[in-house]
Amino acid sequence: MKLYELTEQMQGLQALIDEGELDPEILQDTMEGLNTDLMAKGKDVLLFMANLDGDIKAFTDEIKRMTARKKTLVNSHDWLKNYLRLNMIDCGITKIESPVFTATLRKAGKMVEITDEKALPTEYQELVPATWKILKAKIAKDLKADIDIPGARLIDAKRGLTIK
Repeated sequence: MKLYELTEQMQGLQALIDEGELDPEILQDTMEGLNTDLMAKGKDVLLFMANLDGDIKAFTDEIKRMTARKKTLVNSHDWLKNYLRLNMIDCGITKIESPVFTATLRKAGKMVEITDEKALPTEYQELVPATWKILKAKIAKDLKADIDIPGARLIDAKRGLTIK
């Protein structure tokens, strides 16, 4: 019998007790039987919960392990990409082609460097919850249009590497 069925029987029995329709001897035997069954089912539920706890811990540990492994792989990938980019720059190579991949060295663009955040005019900042956000895209646009902005300047960006 299922736990909820035992509970329903216990509640039905309680209703009969409240109405006074049960013989005390029959009541005692029925209550003992239901209590024994409820205790056994309760123990089964507790054991199942313990198994679930073990599974949850195993999954949590595996997620941590895989997250660390992923971080290692991402770091290796990023290092190799930068290694290839630097060597292509040093050798004057702009493109490497293979049947599977093509690596292309992009031209270096310009990027905004904030030299003095306090000197930036407020029109280049935006208030986001509890802090100011610098609007670098707007700064870059105006600097490229030869507008002088205190606290900001354009610098050469790194040459990027595109792999397709």
